[in-house]
Amino acid sequence: MAKSSEPWSGRQQRQLSAISEFTTDIQHVAGKDNFVADCLSRAVAGSVHLGLDYTTMAVDQNADAEVQAYRTAPTALLMEDVIFDTANATLLCDVSTGQPRPMVPAGWRRKVFDAIHGLSHPGVKASTKLVGAKFVWPGLRRDARAWAAACVACQRAKVTRHTKAPLAPFKVPERRFDHVNVDLVGPLPPSRGYTYLLTMVDRTTRWPEVVPLSSTTSADVARAFIMAWVARFGTPSDLS
Repeated sequence: MAKSSEPWSGRQQRQLSAISEFTTDIQHVAGKDNFVADCLSRAVAGSVHLGLDYTTMAVDQNADAEVQAYRTAPTALLMEDVIFDTANATLLCDVSTGQPRPMVPAGWRRKVFDAIHGLSHPGVKASTKLVGAKFVWPGLRRDARAWAAACVACQRAKVTRHTKAPLAPFKVPERRFDHVNVDLVGPLPPSRGYTYLLTMVDRTTRWPEVVPLSSTTSADVARAFIMAWVARFGTPSDLS
């Protein structure tokens, strides 16, 4: 008789087994209804501090002619002066989205991008979306794409295309003992003062030779190879 498998995966069964050590009353709660877990595990949008000095930014806004031109420029942005109580500063912001987005002066744009992108190093699209949700400036998408694509930390950690090198083929030896595979084995438990083995195998005939070694210096290995192999079978043309 065939027995049907459990309705849970192996991972789920392990988790249920661990939870059952603390309680036997296990009930599933949908994520949309699990408000307590949301409060504990998800950061509030306003709880992440970017470390930007809005007071100094406000001063630079007033001195930036490009920023001030947006007060009267006919654009889709709805510009208003917004007071930031936490920084005790008044910034020119776009309020068309319902959330004040400060108009960033030219000297602050890279600093603002680095503060947001450096939180979790998201991709190009996500970085552009995150920066655009909190700030605004002319050419924001262009700048965010360029800076995210050039992020050194992202380039080191995110490899989207792996270069696969082809296997290096060995050419077929023309005669016996022409190509020898050499390797060292050890360290091994001491025996008569020897702790290593020098292994040599001919690729054509698969003839093996093994020599015990007490040292793996270049001179000792070369001496053992010459005495055990070259003196008996001649000098090979290839070693690998």
